[in-house]
Amino acid sequence: MSDLFAFAEVMERRDAALDLHEKTETGAEYLARARAAAVHLAAKNGTVSVDDVRAVCGNPPPDADPRIMGSIFRRGWRKVGYENSLRGINNGRPVARFEYVGQAA
Repeated sequence: MSDLFAFAEVMERRDAALDLHEKTETGAEYLARARAAAVHLAAKNGTVSVDDVRAVCGNPPPDADPRIMGSIFRRGWRKVGYENSLRGINNGRPVARFEYVGQAA
């Protein structure tokens, strides 16, 4: 399998997994709040990270898949850089910063 097809397959599997977050009541509610907060923060500050969203919305509900955070910036956002996370659990790993570029779906 070529690298291009392998990459496409990985992206399809990732998108299918992220789609599941939209289908649970808990996930859909949290994502709606988190996305609204992200848009507000981006309008106020220019860019936003997942750490910024967590500071406003808190962590996802315990019954939500923790990977739900990856669903917040799926559509309507452009990655503009990285910064080290300030969350202790992340041990300073890089998290992306995003700018809002359109209608988030």
